[in-house]
Amino acid sequence: MYKILFVCTGDTCRSPMAREIFNKKIRQKGIKSVKSYSGGIFVNQDETKLASGSRFALSFFNIKRVRHQAHQITQDYMDEFDLIITMTYSQKIKLLELFPVATNVYCMAEITQGVDVLDPYGKDNNTYLETARYLDHATDQILELLYREGKLKW
Repeated sequence: MYKILFVCTGDTCRSPMAREIFNKKIRQKGIKSVKSYSGGIFVNQDETKLASGSRFALSFFNIKRVRHQAHQITQDYMDEFDLIITMTYSQKIKLLELFPVATNVYCMAEITQGVDVLDPYGKDNNTYLETARYLDHATDQILELLYREGKLKW
């Protein structure tokens, strides 16, 4: 099983949306050899549920029953993954400062040749939806990359 970890700050907005969108795509394609998870660099133990804006945005992708509990990233947790993708370049740098032995950490912009993923935290539902749409496009590119590298087959 090839395992991907999506990482954001608190694991309540971007990384769980990326996980849910990615996992839906692989289920639809019948791919069983890849799965994604999410985690946060600085999880606030008072805010561990999926943000309501994330639920709103995911509903546009027909993803409605999301069970989520924010997960604090540790070295042991990181060791479980083949590929770790942060939402921003600064998160990649922070992760590598905290866990300098990691060699499989990339920011989303490096993979998609795009930009950092907009943080919708505390903003309106339309901002969450804009972020989810970007993640939808980005996860397509991740799937294409994994296919080109032979990590999965359609």
